Amino acid sequence: MKLFILLLSIISGFTFSNKESWIISLTLLIFIIFILFKKYRKNICFICTIIISFCLFLLLGIITFRTFQNNGEFIGIVISKNNGYMVLYDGFEKIYFRSNDINIDFLDIIKISGYYKDVFVYRPLESAFDFKKYLKNIGISREISYTNYTTLFNFPINIEQIKIWMLDKCNNDYCREIVKTYLFSEKDYSSEIFLRIKNLGLINLISLSGMYISGIHYIFYKFINRWKDNRVSYCVALIFVMPLVFINIDRVSILRVFIYLVIRCFLLFKGLRSSNLSIKCIPYLIIIFIDRYSIYNVAFVLSLVISMYMHFSSFYLYKFNKYKRKIINYMLFLFLLIPFSVLFNYSINILNYIVSIVLIPISKYIVLLMYIGLLLPKYYILSDVFQLYYAFLYKLDFKYLNINMDAFSQHFLVIYYLIIFLFLYFSEINFTSKKRLFSISYIAILLIKTLPVNNFIFNKVSFINVGQGDATLIQYGLYNVLIDTGGSLNNDIAVNSLIPYFRRNKIYKIDKVYITHYDLDHYYALDSLKENFIVGEVIDYNTFSMKKDNKLLIHNLNNYYDKYVEENYKSMILYFEISKKYFLIMGDAPKEIELKLIKDYPNLRVDYLKVGHHGSNTSTAEQFVKFLQPKEAIISCGENNIYKHPNSETLEVLTENNVEIRRTDEEGTISYKFLRWFIVK
Repeated sequence: MKLFILLLSIISGFTFSNKESWIISLTLLIFIIFILFKKYRKNICFICTIIISFCLFLLLGIITFRTFQNNGEFIGIVISKNNGYMVLYDGFEKIYFRSNDINIDFLDIIKISGYYKDVFVYRPLESAFDFKKYLKNIGISREISYTNYTTLFNFPINIEQIKIWMLDKCNNDYCREIVKTYLFSEKDYSSEIFLRIKNLGLINLISLSGMYISGIHYIFYKFINRWKDNRVSYCVALIFVMPLVFINIDRVSILRVFIYLVIRCFLLFKGLRSSNLSIKCIPYLIIIFIDRYSIYNVAFVLSLVISMYMHFSSFYLYKFNKYKRKIINYMLFLFLLIPFSVLFNYSINILNYIVSIVLIPISKYIVLLMYIGLLLPKYYILSDVFQLYYAFLYKLDFKYLNINMDAFSQHFLVIYYLIIFLFLYFSEINFTSKKRLFSISYIAILLIKTLPVNNFIFNKVSFINVGQGDATLIQYGLYNVLIDTGGSLNNDIAVNSLIPYFRRNKIYKIDKVYITHYDLDHYYALDSLKENFIVGEVIDYNTFSMKKDNKLLIHNLNNYYDKYVEENYKSMILYFEISKKYFLIMGDAPKEIELKLIKDYPNLRVDYLKVGHHGSNTSTAEQFVKFLQPKEAIISCGENNIYKHPNSETLEVLTENNVEIRRTDEEGTISYKFLRWFIVK
């Protein structure tokens, strides 16, 4: 228990200075004080150790360490390598370094000549991975821009070359993709099948984790144990899994399990005994002292939550028989995972959870087969098995059973886990009334998170940040309309941006999709959206007819779409009123169409203008802006896009006419909420 309290004090101290985690940190601190007062109040030395640990790591969380190497050179060891970049560490500061050099690998020491600058990362699209936040969470604020670099020390084993050698054994791209995801934990976000499985919430099945390493070790151990005693079997099995661990050593979950197995092996050989809780805490403490920023790693937090739950829930589960214990254990395990599942997928799906539980043991053997396949000349024999398994995952589709919700805030997270803890505690002491109270509380908190209450109260118009493209969502109660879908050749906008945004807003169906015209950046994500989400009617300029649906009337003001061949001229111009506010969505309509619109609709009233063609100077004529006199103009465009949108001429026209300009490349997704007659930005 002492090591457990020490671990919590370190985590609490380091995260206390972070505004995104201070409430969780404060909760942990209150829990620590409670335990110290109740159990260790007479142990002054231990109390002092806890106070010192908390203060030390609080200080480490506040201070930003800078390297002393400021003379145009940096010497550091490679502690992490990914596609296109690596992380170097000199003992004081981690530095971001952009390079694709396959000759530089993990644990190499390199010398770089260059200069330091703040890390530049493009603003993430809606719901996409925030790389800058990720770098901040692992303690990186600067990168080094190099003129040249040299390798001072080559680590004898090159992991990159090992991976290339393993991939060369594969006979097709399918097999290579499977090996990369399962054995190397490398995720190809441009892969259709990877995105499909991610959207289903089954990504944990195709990523190597500490759970798989532990399972493979256990299989080897049981096999060797037929001929050798427990100690020898345990340690020989550890040797067998070490290569697999080494090629993924920078992954926290795998490193934690490996350290745990080494400690168990050492204790077995020495004939020593230690509390199970202490053994579980030691790997976390070692990882923190190697890299304190591991505390912010989701895998670190998730494995800590699960391992601590498994320890403390054993007292409650002990009174049940074997089969009932397994069922209850699985259910509680799923409840623990809900906040983490929502964090990545913005939805929960009970059937997906059940599939995960059933397939995790199978996936463990899939990984084992791949690992053993290293001994074979080629993967040809096994690739068909892998392909069949992958195809099975791809065909699973339970989207009709999704329960959508936004990520848990600090407050909700603390309350959520506190309710589970108190439920287990009162169940263990057979305090039935309190147990029932916390059961009801748990159901209540899930209902609060899942019921679309805001959708009943507010109408909402959102200009979704899809980069260089358009996607506008209208939420009229529970009725949802999407105008354009955005689109990109190298990024699935539907799976990576639109669907997560819909789920966060507790949307289960898009009733209508309007495609203003068929430029790639307006419609290309449509097919993926229909495949991965529930979509009703799709309407374009050929099929448009003015209909009144759920009191939402949408007009197409472009009466000349059939007079032109060029797509921008055919673009629908959509006009609608919501809560006495008037919106005009221009698509990519050019100035010529804008001037015709002035003549056709002399009494047109517009409060919010979605600027045409992403702010290009081919749209937004000054005469048109003076005629409309909108309060605000919204420009949807990509950050530093190759077209240089929005054009300075367009910005000047809007500014001179006192129109407030809002841009998705600067603000991200722009939303307007309407409550009766009031507007809330």
